[in-house]
Amino acid sequence: MAANQSALDFANAARILGREARQRGLVPPSYRCPPRIVGVQRSLRRYRGGAVVAVQLKARPWLAVLSDMIEGVVVVNSLTPSHADHLRSEFESADRVDLLCAFVKLSGFERLRHAIERHCVDRGRPLRVLTTTYMGATDFKAVERLARLPNTEVRISFDEQTTRLHAKAWVFHRVSGVSTAYVGSSNLSHAAQTDGLEWNVRMTESDQPALIGQMQETFEQYWADHDLFESFDPNNEAHRERLSRALSP
Repeated sequence: MAANQSALDFANAARILGREARQRGLVPPSYRCPPRIVGVQRSLRRYRGGAVVAVQLKARPWLAVLSDMIEGVVVVNSLTPSHADHLRSEFESADRVDLLCAFVKLSGFERLRHAIERHCVDRGRPLRVLTTTYMGATDFKAVERLARLPNTEVRISFDEQTTRLHAKAWVFHRVSGVSTAYVGSSNLSHAAQTDGLEWNVRMTESDQPALIGQMQETFEQYWADHDLFESFDPNNEAHRERLSRALSP
């Protein structure tokens, strides 16, 4: 993505987030780039009546930037919404689903298990999952149960030195052209889906085709990078051992 295009995307996203926050009675932070603190990817500075969220754009995936911008709204407003009910309703009409999530927890999978099984098992529709072993926060059993579902593929980043994948996004694809996406601060965990301090923005292809397109492009780039994200086969003992070691304390 070119530098000037990134700046335009950043400004557009700031405008959209500000509008969405105000419509919900929230305090929208101001946004700037880059952070004044050298070496950090995001920072927050409070002042009377508001706050400034500074985000690093250079050499970062767009979804990571957008996720950091959304988390600024979470921190400033101390939000506590439930996310799971919205995701369940999206599964009902999706033809295929993509999930990009740094941490996958068993509690979060169980929270959405019936909707996911209905999508993958009953309807036979595909689910693709990209996750990481960063900080050992992902649960082995959650990855295993997802990977054992029919029509489901899971790929994992074991790179803890350079990736630091922070973005969280769901994309619900529909052949009708009314695809939707959620980008925000929620990982696939029970707390994030229920009473955690999270905020997630829903976008539709009809209202924000450029943003939806960027999310799809970013996911496809990650999915095609077999050096960064490795396929996980729950029946492959080598894969199981590698994941178990990576998640061990």
